Amino acid sequence: MKNTTFTSAKKKIITTLTAASCVLSVSAPALGSTTIGSAIFGNSIVASAATYSTNYKSHSEPSRTLSNGSRGDDVKWLQCAINDLVVNGDKNGSRLSTSKLDVDGAFGNATRTAVLAFQRKYGLAVDGYFGPASRSKMKSVLRSATVTPVNGQLSAHFHSSEFACKRCGATHTISQDLINKLESLYSRLNCSKIIVTSGYRDPDCSVAVGGYRNDAHTLGIAADVICYDKNGYQISSARVAWEAEQIGFTGIGIIDSTAIHLDVRTTSNYSNGHWFGDERNGDNNIPTFKNYKPRW
Repeated sequence: MKNTTFTSAKKKIITTLTAASCVLSVSAPALGSTTIGSAIFGNSIVASAATYSTNYKSHSEPSRTLSNGSRGDDVKWLQCAINDLVVNGDKNGSRLSTSKLDVDGAFGNATRTAVLAFQRKYGLAVDGYFGPASRSKMKSVLRSATVTPVNGQLSAHFHSSEFACKRCGATHTISQDLINKLESLYSRLNCSKIIVTSGYRDPDCSVAVGGYRNDAHTLGIAADVICYDKNGYQISSARVAWEAEQIGFTGIGIIDSTAIHLDVRTTSNYSNGHWFGDERNGDNNIPTFKNYKPRW
């Protein structure tokens, strides 16, 4: 604060110049949401926080048709569900290609654009109205089939920490189908342990190790593993490949004599929803691993 006082014989003028206080407040984000922050000048908020959330379960599921101009908690459900598909992908790991939405409960142009993208992706009538057909499809594709860990434990033999990105430590929801099939493999091979050498990969990390920004690892539907028998010996990747094929893994790639890539890709996230390969000889078109059996 700066005060300047001028005094004369007949008049005293006091001019006070006060700089308005400026406070930048950044709120801690709630679980499942990201808050950028609010700029506050004096007591007036002049730039409100842009917040998105994927936690659709904390809002009311729509029971009416939503469209441009709709408002309410059910619109927040829709906005969170859209964000979940954008950030985490559907239950097959396929992400919705649209912008994340500010969860404000107001169905505006941005929400309508996202609904149109959703309808196009899943073969619905592309009209921008979120009615019964769109709601039913939304509920069927949301990642309800992903693992909900209890204290980090995904299943009897697998922990969430095993699937964190090995380069940066980032985590991601992991496909329940992947975990179920890994457990089946564990039982079928009578393993003493299965080591996950690579689970989820951050897109940048995937590129850094020779993968792609949208490969199976970045979607949480893949794992590179080494299987050990009851005596503690590594099991041949040829044998693991054949057993994995019978279990129903749709992506199988032999890395070396004991390491193997396994995933649960589908045609919704890959042009080819079925891939068998052997990196040792560059063969990416193996019809079946049945012929690998004699190599055990």
